[in-house]
Order: sequence, then C-alpha cells, then structure tokens
Amino acid sequence: CELANKTSMPMDANTADTIKLTGTVKGRRIRRTLRAALIVVCSAGVLAAGLTVGLYFGLRDKTTPLRLVILTDWHSNPYYQANLSKHCRCMTLDPHAGSCMLSTPASGYGQYGCDSPIALVRSSLEAAAAVVPEPDLVLVLGDLTMHSSPSAAITRSIFRATSEAIVDAFPSRPRACRTPLGNNDVYPNYATNVSDSTFYASQAAVASDLCGLDTQNAALFERTGYYSVDLPSPTGSSSVAQFLILNTNVYSANNAGTMHEPDPLGQFAWLEVQLAAARNRSARVHITSHIPPVIDSFARHALWQPQYAERYWAVIGAYADAVGLQLFGHTHSQEIRATRAGVADDTPVLQVASSVSPIYDNNPVFYTLEMAWEADGDGRWGWLMGMADGGVTRVNSFSAHVLNLSSVGTNLTGAPPFEVLEPPWPEPLVRNSDARKLLNGFFTAPDDDPTFWAFFNMYKGGHHGEGRACTEIGAAFHNCATCTHGCRVDFTCIQLDGLTVADHQRCLAEHSV
Repeated sequence: CELANKTSMPMDANTADTIKLTGTVKGRRIRRTLRAALIVVCSAGVLAAGLTVGLYFGLRDKTTPLRLVILTDWHSNPYYQANLSKHCRCMTLDPHAGSCMLSTPASGYGQYGCDSPIALVRSSLEAAAAVVPEPDLVLVLGDLTMHSSPSAAITRSIFRATSEAIVDAFPSRPRACRTPLGNNDVYPNYATNVSDSTFYASQAAVASDLCGLDTQNAALFERTGYYSVDLPSPTGSSSVAQFLILNTNVYSANNAGTMHEPDPLGQFAWLEVQLAAARNRSARVHITSHIPPVIDSFARHALWQPQYAERYWAVIGAYADAVGLQLFGHTHSQEIRATRAGVADDTPVLQVASSVSPIYDNNPVFYTLEMAWEADGDGRWGWLMGMADGGVTRVNSFSAHVLNLSSVGTNLTGAPPFEVLEPPWPEPLVRNSDARKLLNGFFTAPDDDPTFWAFFNMYKGGHHGEGRACTEIGAAFHNCATCTHGCRVDFTCIQLDGLTVADHQRCLAEHSV
C-alpha cells in the first residue's frame, strides 16, 4: 500500500548497503549471513518437482499435520525512531521530523500510524516460531519493504535484510518460506515492465543467493514474478498441497495508465493450466498473492483494473472444483470476500490477511493454519485439496495471533505477547455459500449481535482507532469502536458483495433503510 501523502526522502543510495536488521532479542543477533540451505523469503522461481520437492520440505508421516505460518505487510523500517510521532512517520528521513518530537518516547515495538521497526519484525517472527517452530511453509503475502522508500537500492536492501531475518527465525526448516511480490517490494511503488525480461532480477537474486534456486527457476521469476510451490505427500510420490504465487502488481488499478495487455506476462494462461492440471488429479490448489481482486474497504474503490478482476473471477468460476484457499494481503485489515451466488459456492471464501505493520491503525498480527491428512475422505466440509495418496487434507485451524500495541511498553526486554484473537465462527474457514448465509444474517441481527462483533473486531486486530460509535454508510471502519445501522450494512456489504464497486452499491441499495 502507498501512503496517501507520499513525501520524498532524499538519501544517498549507497547508504542502502548499510541497512541491517541488527539487534539482540533473547541474546540472539539477526545476522545477514547468506545461507543457501536455510529458510528465506523466496520471491523467485518455481521449485523442481518430485524428489527435489521432497528434499526441500521433508517427507511427512500421514499422522503429521501440515502447519503454516502466514504473515503479510511487514513494511520493515530500519529508520524508525520511538521519540518521533506518526505525523512524520516515526522516522528521521521525513523532512518534518524536527517538528514531531514526542515528549515521552513511544514503544520500540512501533506506533499506530507508522511502519514496523526492526524490533517488531523480529518479535513477530519469534512469536510465530514459538507457536510453530518447524512449519511446513512460511507464507509471506508481500510488502517486506517500508512505504515510500527513497531509492531502488534501499528497497532491495530492506527486502534482502528482512528475508535474512526469516532465515534466523526458522533455521531448521530449509526453503520453507515463500512470498508473492508486494507493490512496495518493487521500485518505484507498483512498478511493472512487461517488456523487460529482467525486471525482477534483484528479487530473483535474493532467491538465488539464499534459496539456492537453479538458473532456470531464477530466470522464470526474473521474467514473470509468479511461480508455484508443492508440498509433498506422506510418501513423497505426489503433492499434498500446491500453492500458486501470483504477481498482482500487473493488475493494480494504480497501473491503469500503463497496463493494457489482455494477459500481462501470460499469467492468466499459466493459472488456467495449473488449475486444469489440479482438476485432472482431483485436487485443489491454493492461490496466494498480495493485492486482492476486490474493492478496498477504506476508499471503496477497486484495487484491480476491472478487466483483470473480471477475468480472474471468471477463471475461479470455471475451475471452482480445483480452487482451495485464496489468500491475499495489502489492505492492512482482516476481511473476507464472498463470490456471487452460484459462483464457486463450494470453494473457501477469499481471505484478506491483516498486517504486521501498524501504519493503518491496526494491531500487528500473524496467522497459523493447520491442515490434517485423512484417509477416509467422508466429504465433511473442510477438505481443500482433494485426493492425496488415497486421502484428503482438511483445515483444522486458522488462527490470528495479535499484539495489542497499545499495551506494550517502551522496554524492549522480553518478548511482547501475541495472543490468539477469538474468531467469529466455529469453522476455521467457511465456503462461499456458508459465508453468504452468515453475512446475510447480519442485516437483521440485533445491534449487540456477538457474532457480528467478533467478526468486526478482527478487522484491525482488536484496535479501533478513535473509538467512534459509527452508524453511517461510508464510515471509516478503522476508527469505529461500534458499527451499527448504516455502518453495519456498509461493512457487511463489502464482505458479502465487495468484488466490484457496482456489486457493493447494489447491496447498499437493497439493504439500506
């Protein structure tokens, strides 16, 4: 995401070489050593299939669940200063830094309205590693780099340094981490160039250096920015889970003036090939990326260009039986988007994950997800991947782990407490048909309905900004301590019919009083 009021920050690009995620937590330094055999944020390449995949991720016994850590939008800012306020983005690079000194320093773990200091980056990783010390996959949904980076060199340096922080957090899980490119992971923000076959060379170099990707895989990422990753089945003979990592920068509404190709980088064609192959083996694949193909709940505008969003949802509808999870970031808020009735009813609802960075008035959050392999395949909802070695995989849990930033002190000793936020529904993930039923119930539920409150409370990880009692359509949800009447109709319509602006407007017209 891009700050509404971007301010240039002049700096000698050579200083980017000095950016390091240094410091000590529990006596441990986050190092910048290159480790080809350790876990990193691999924003590049397609991993080789078969035995190679088994070597990367390790073969598992059938009784061992598949465990994932999911994070997004770190926006690591090595220039954070606790004695500066959000009015200068808490950093000395801002030209207004001299006029926004705080009388009492804020927390070293960050402030609402500012990007993540290094202490927050480290603590989110350590908290995740404490919950899931040996994940099968650490999925980072993009935007490792701070907002408004002053140069390409600094963007590259922060991207690499944040990747190396993950190396230290999960040292026993080699090559278990993947990330789609966020809009802030390129320079300038949202940049694309479909005619440049080396446009993603710097990100590919990180993957090559730290992941040990072969030349062919690194070249693929350089050229396209998308790839796939497979997790092996219990026997290693097939894939128990496949993740498609998309490059959504090319579809962004911010690039409407420059991007007009019907299928930028051939990504839609590639996506259909992957989904068709999954259908042929009676499997479901998971789609992950950064910018979701929906409307933004803050400004209520489309995040993708309409022709690309329309094509994406057409593909999802055509291959609904081959689609598992859809996981996106970017909005710095936890939300869902249901499909239109009759389209992909049995696929899981699209999930938008909230961020580690608290810049948009949210509490920092990461997620854990557990899938279990079962042999019987009795058809109970929860299975996402179809057949795998004669059984199915199910989602057992999907949990948000939140740090209440308002209660964290200035002392950086000890680990800040990330706590599980109570989910609104007993099912860890719901399919579209069930989501529409649940969401439609909010229109007639009483103002104090506990399910709606739990759902709304997850929007910013339990933080409610200015604490307003919101009743109007068009309310700034991040500042609402309560959301009733028109506010609740608006919020529900965005989750229920938030694929396009027109869909949202129709929902408001139908349910507003």
